[in-house]
Amino acid sequence: MRRLIASSALLLSLALTSLVPPAHATTVLKVDVSQMTTMSEWVVRARVTAVENIVKAADGEGPFTDVHLAIDEVYRGPAGTAPARTLVVRLMGGAMGNGLAMKVPGMPRFKVGEEAVLFLEKTTLGFVPCGLEQGVWRIIKGPFGYEVVQQTVLDLNLVTRSADGKLTQDAHHHGPRRASKLLGALAAEIRAAAPR
Repeated sequence: MRRLIASSALLLSLALTSLVPPAHATTVLKVDVSQMTTMSEWVVRARVTAVENIVKAADGEGPFTDVHLAIDEVYRGPAGTAPARTLVVRLMGGAMGNGLAMKVPGMPRFKVGEEAVLFLEKTTLGFVPCGLEQGVWRIIKGPFGYEVVQQTVLDLNLVTRSADGKLTQDAHHHGPRRASKLLGALAAEIRAAAPR
């Protein structure tokens, strides 16, 4: 009788979990340009020069994707530090070398040659975009010579923190979100928020 109850409970739990859709988003705190600027060690305009998969299987780490950047402009950097000409951003996920890959929802992906304004935090991995996809504003050349930046948030579940510290689902974020503005307007927001 006990086996029948245990088997029934197992079957019921398996049936219920099969009804739950898989998670396709990473939950992070929603941050605006001002918050990203103050949280980031570097805010730069950069070009992607190389994208490299790193697997440290012997160490039980990885896979990672290293994104090599040529810095065209520094909007914010560590005080007393000469402006960097290059940086490497290490992202979680990537090809594992055995035909498999690990994708982390919300982790941005880059292609060689693309340009972006990046808000970069220092972590134990190295530099990563602040707020994952939120910290990447890709540069698009307009038809009349102006430059537009676009932030695309696809795989993030954004939450906000109330005054009493509670986290709640961002009421304005449902599904993919895109924001666009002129590069000059974004640069002005960054300069206004950067500590003096």
